[in-house]
Amino acid sequence: MTRSIARKPKRRSKAQIQSLHKADLARWPNRHDEEAENGMSASEKTIHDLKHQLSDYEQQLKNQKTKYWNERRRNHRLQKAHVARKVDLKHIKEQAYRMRGALQMLGKELGEVQAVADESICLLQARVKELQEAKKNLTQTSAVLRKRTRKITSQLKSLKERMRKKRQSSEFRMTRRGIYTQQTRALARLMVSSGMKITYSSDSTSHKHIEFESRTIALKVVDYLNPTKEPKWTMRTLGVGTSVNHTSEMQVNGLKERLQEIAEIFNNSPLAKPDQKKSHEILRIWRMEVILQRLGEEALFQMDVTRVIALFVPLKGKQIEKHGGQEAWDKLTEDKRATADIEIIREVGKQVFEKLPEDHQRCLTSFIRTGCCMHKDLNCVKWGDKAVQGMWEKENKTPPILLANKDNAAVLAGRTESSTQTNAEIRAEEVSKHGGSHTTALGGMICRNKDTKKGQQDTYDYYMLCHVGHRVPYPDVSNTCYGSHGEAAGTIIAYHQHFINFMEFVRNTKDKPGEMNIEKNFANALKDTPTLTELCVLALYHVNISQPFMKHVRAHKNLLDLKSFFENKVTFLNRVIGETEIWTSQEFTHEAGTLDGDEWDEWGMKVMNAVKELAPSLPDLKSAILAFVSGARDTFVERFSDEFKEAGDIDKLTEAERQTLFFSPTNDGNEGALRSLRLGKRRRPGETLHKFNALFTARQNHTEEFMSEKLKENVDHIYLRQVACTRDESHFQRRMKEAQIESDKAKVAENVLKEAKKQGKRNEREAMLVETGKS
Repeated sequence: MTRSIARKPKRRSKAQIQSLHKADLARWPNRHDEEAENGMSASEKTIHDLKHQLSDYEQQLKNQKTKYWNERRRNHRLQKAHVARKVDLKHIKEQAYRMRGALQMLGKELGEVQAVADESICLLQARVKELQEAKKNLTQTSAVLRKRTRKITSQLKSLKERMRKKRQSSEFRMTRRGIYTQQTRALARLMVSSGMKITYSSDSTSHKHIEFESRTIALKVVDYLNPTKEPKWTMRTLGVGTSVNHTSEMQVNGLKERLQEIAEIFNNSPLAKPDQKKSHEILRIWRMEVILQRLGEEALFQMDVTRVIALFVPLKGKQIEKHGGQEAWDKLTEDKRATADIEIIREVGKQVFEKLPEDHQRCLTSFIRTGCCMHKDLNCVKWGDKAVQGMWEKENKTPPILLANKDNAAVLAGRTESSTQTNAEIRAEEVSKHGGSHTTALGGMICRNKDTKKGQQDTYDYYMLCHVGHRVPYPDVSNTCYGSHGEAAGTIIAYHQHFINFMEFVRNTKDKPGEMNIEKNFANALKDTPTLTELCVLALYHVNISQPFMKHVRAHKNLLDLKSFFENKVTFLNRVIGETEIWTSQEFTHEAGTLDGDEWDEWGMKVMNAVKELAPSLPDLKSAILAFVSGARDTFVERFSDEFKEAGDIDKLTEAERQTLFFSPTNDGNEGALRSLRLGKRRRPGETLHKFNALFTARQNHTEEFMSEKLKENVDHIYLRQVACTRDESHFQRRMKEAQIESDKAKVAENVLKEAKKQGKRNEREAMLVETGKS
């Protein structure tokens, strides 16, 4: 039996009832409208319907208004477009009318052109007929001219004979009745006074297997900061160039090309006005043929026309005969004919030159060669050192200790006095070096190596600072510096015991005490008497001759002023040879012991005192001094002072001529240029040689001052910019590299050919020996 329990309805609050009503309205909106309508009265329902209809009518009215205004705006746009089309149509009609008029005019002009063309064609046809007739006439005339040419050739031969008889009257007369003519004197003054006097110097070095050459000239120029002053001798660099090889011919060709380039740039510039241009390039001063050409041209300019013709006819006939006759001459190119004509002018110049006074001939052909005084002293030391090395064997004395390198030392280590030397030992002994100059080089490798990661370097400086009391810089013998070996020898002699102690210090400071081969050689050389003897001689020559010589040379700007000093040096060397005691006695004086007689400086006095202390323990010191100074004297007299010899080019100069010439006593300009090139290559590896020369020559030659003084017009700067652009586009660097490779290829071909010839000769000898053996 079930039991039902009736539940009581829940009581809800007023707020809950309202929220339920809202939810019901949101869920069933239409039901509530219907309920609302059902709840309305009839009048309210009618009003509600009318409102709905009114809103519909208002919406329709709004739509109609919008449609009306849209149609109105559309009609307005169409009216504007219609008006624009009417205007365009009017313009098109006007253009069409003008085009019809233009076409009518063109039609008339075309008719006129056709008429003119027809007339021209008729005239050309008539002209062609005339030319055909003229061709026939020219053919006949050509045949006649050939006959006349043959006659002229025969007449030239006869004329040549007649001109020989009249040569005295047809030549350019240098004298008349034993007196030089006015034209001759004017020509001589022009050639002698207007010639530019310059001196030239050069030097070369190799960088990464490429030969570079620096060129410098000295000439009289004004100071562009003070243009009113008199011109003075000034060094001007021609820049640094490359050379495919180191032959003399290639160096001269490089100089000619550089001077030709400078001459062309100047002659084409606005600065070179027509009345200022030189008739010939600067390069022609190097060739006698050009001097003759200049003389011939000047002589011909001063002759009248009839005399020039009379002089040229026989010379021209001679040139034609030289080239094989008239037919061969006609086949020559214009360049070859021009070259032959220049030969005629040179022949005239030769006649003029032969009749010039001797002093004028000498001025025109004078070519003086001098050398760098620093190199002169360097070579004197070199040959003096060779003389000392030969002295030991010549006088049968104990030579300096052998300073073999690591490989040769290993070969020589196993030999004994009783054993027979092998070929390897003989070879190792021959190539190994010894002596004072090699000792100074070993000292440079240890104490001042050019590679900063090798040698003792700062250890040497610190040691000397602590034990001597001040720094003792070792001379830079690793690089080519003038007098460095002599100065190094003096340093070793002056601080001899300190160097010995330093080498022992180096040996004992290592983790495993010992010596490298180079350190062992240097330490042994410091204790070897013959080696110390050579070091003393090097130091004495450097202090008493090299230093005074270089000091005096650098105090004079012109080498022509050093003739008496060169003679004094020879006299002093002879005195040292005769009295070696002036360097070895216990009471030496600077008046007798030095080249210039001046007192020694502090360092020189220290070296002389050190030699004085060592002299009693060096029995061969006097013999070494005699050999060294004799070798230096002979070399200086025979090879390095020949420019001042009697009857030489300098000796023939008058005092007035000496005042007009300048020769730098040193080659500092070229040495500095090559050093600048090396430093530039190190700092700016990608810089081209063309750019380096532009910067270097502008700085050295004071180009900015020249431009400020001379380049006043805008056209000058425009020309310079044009030349600069042309040079930049010339691919100079690439052409330089290609020239080097072509030269190397030619060298390879030459060497291959030589080797093939040698191999052929060897094969022939072998075949001959085989045949001899068979027989």
